Amino acid sequence: MKRNPNLPPPDREEALIQELEALLDQENPDEARLHALLDQLDRRTGGAPLDPAEGWADLQRRRAPRPRRRWGRLPVAVAAVVVCLAVSVAALGDHWGLHDKFADYFGITQETAPLLQETGTLPNCAVTRNGATVTIRQTVADANGVYVLYELETPETVSLTEQYFYWRGGADLSLSTDGTEANLSLTGGQLEVLDDHHALFLASIQSDRQDIQPGELTLVLRDLGYFTTDPQHPDETRFVPVLEGTWKLSWALTAVEPGRDLALAQPVVWQGVMYPFDRLTLTPLSLAVFGTYDAEPADGTAETFPWEGYPPLALVFRDGTRLDLGAWGEEGETAKAYHAGGAFNGTNYDVRIYVQFAEILDPAQVTAIQIGDQTYPLAG
Repeated sequence: MKRNPNLPPPDREEALIQELEALLDQENPDEARLHALLDQLDRRTGGAPLDPAEGWADLQRRRAPRPRRRWGRLPVAVAAVVVCLAVSVAALGDHWGLHDKFADYFGITQETAPLLQETGTLPNCAVTRNGATVTIRQTVADANGVYVLYELETPETVSLTEQYFYWRGGADLSLSTDGTEANLSLTGGQLEVLDDHHALFLASIQSDRQDIQPGELTLVLRDLGYFTTDPQHPDETRFVPVLEGTWKLSWALTAVEPGRDLALAQPVVWQGVMYPFDRLTLTPLSLAVFGTYDAEPADGTAETFPWEGYPPLALVFRDGTRLDLGAWGEEGETAKAYHAGGAFNGTNYDVRIYVQFAEILDPAQVTAIQIGDQTYPLAG
């Protein structure tokens, strides 16, 4: 998604968010500093107030996808590059073929694991640089996104429990199909510190318009470090690297869960506003509603939509039950992530609502999707 130029530079906004995450990770955070950061973020992003008690999970639900970063060709002397083999998860693993932490994060149980076993991979993939090793532990893809669990192992000189660590500029995960890089949005961050020298991270990319297709995945990580604040300038943060270098891994994405597609024959109308959504895709992991808004922005990049919010979403099941997924900015336990917005593609806007479920589900059991006050039946 392209960024509105009226918003603050992404590095500055990211630094505020990262400092806030580090503060929330402390046992007894400075409440005055916490509220100051929240106030700055509210003023800069226009977001709803954050709940400090929710910590990282709340931040992940509320943060909009970061803009895609483009990486040029890296010199061999600078980057350690590994091209990896992708192995079907159906043949590996002792926990339904899925990594335990991946299954826990996505709410996968013994009953629901078969919904993903055919579309995940356990890449035989690791790279070491400056004593630190990055290993890809799990990859799962559906039509709406790709989800990658990777582990960091640090040398004895770097303890992961002493600071809240980040990659400089964040992790960069990209997907190339037939030599063309897909137009995707990137989210993710540190998932769990296992011990002093092992931590798990999750990186995910979501489609802005077209369904995810098999291709080549590339993960690039640069400089591990932490953010600190100058007491003389409490509004400024700086990145302090503890491990410098670039880790780059590439592996094949061979299988994608296609989910169920539905063309929206009737326009989406909510609170008197017509939205330009024209199709949706439902998978065990997520629901995405897509559309195109045919309008030329005033300056070529700024988002100029004639609406302020997005309609809530819900699923209706065969047994008559209903799962409310909420809406952007709302609290809820049924959605782990909820992103809504648009990206200018050079001609018009691709508009999307993306919801990642708190627990995976069987799309075959869903009979209809509710968008705002309208219900769209699913065939079959």
